[in-house]
Amino acid sequence: MPAPQLLAAAALIVAGAYTVFGLTGFGSTVIALPLLALFGAVGLLSQQGLVETAAVLLPTLALGFWLGARLHARVPAAAMVRSVYALLVVAGLTLLARALAAPPL
Repeated sequence: MPAPQLLAAAALIVAGAYTVFGLTGFGSTVIALPLLALFGAVGLLSQQGLVETAAVLLPTLALGFWLGARLHARVPAAAMVRSVYALLVVAGLTLLARALAAPPL
């Protein structure tokens, strides 16, 4: 598996730990810093148009916060945990498929 895919997989594992343990406040900062370092190492932070894309996606972030606050009390915790695990499995399988399909370096 090429190094960028390994770093991306490591970032996914860190993000999964963030989700599973439900870290907030200081805990989210502790998780966000390694993610930032991993994304920088993979080259995701040096892409052309990154700032413009972030500015366009900022309203989506606000929508996610609003929707999450509304659904928090309505969705059972067990269903949310299963959904998060399912998303992590799909994301991990996607990374593995992309890494296996990539030409060797």
